[in-house]
Amino acid sequence: MNLDNLTKEQKAELRRQLEAEDKAERARVQQERENYKAIVDSWVVFITIEQPKLIRNIRV
Repeated sequence: MNLDNLTKEQKAELRRQLEAEDKAERARVQQERENYKAIVDSWVVFITIEQPKLIRNIRV
């Protein structure tokens, strides 16, 4: 695609499309980060709180 041959309107539309794709990608990456953080937080809670309770119950 030769950008020099596009009209101003076509360039503006292409820019809007690229910005929308970029925004969607940033949202996807942010959601992945939040999902990972939730998994790590759950694991930390299990290791620090739940697992010791389970071990105490097994010993009793």
